[in-house]
Amino acid sequence: MTIAKLIIQYCKGGYVIDISYFDTMDQIYVEARRISQFGDIPSVRRMCYLLNQNPHSQERVYPVISKKVQKQLEIKALTSKKVHNVLTVKKGPVTVNFD
Repeated sequence: MTIAKLIIQYCKGGYVIDISYFDTMDQIYVEARRISQFGDIPSVRRMCYLLNQNPHSQERVYPVISKKVQKQLEIKALTSKKVHNVLTVKKGPVTVNFD
C-alpha cells in the first residue's frame, strides 16, 4: 500500500522524479511490477492506471485482478450506467379543431 501511494504521489506530481521518493524511473517500474500482482487492492489498480498515463515512458504495467473482483467491477460498471431519456421532435402539419 505504501509503495502504491508513493507511486501515485509521483504521478500526481507531474511525473517529476526530483520531487518524488524514488531516484530513478527504473526503480519506480521495478516496484510497480512487483506490486502489480496485488491488483485486487484499489490503490494498486489506480497506481497502474496513472503510471500508464506517463508521457515519458512507453512501458505499461497492468494489475493482476482475480476473477471475483473482476466480476464485481463489471457489475459496478453496469449499475453505474445512467439511462438518458431522449426527446424526439417530429415535424409536420398539425391540425387543431375547436368546437
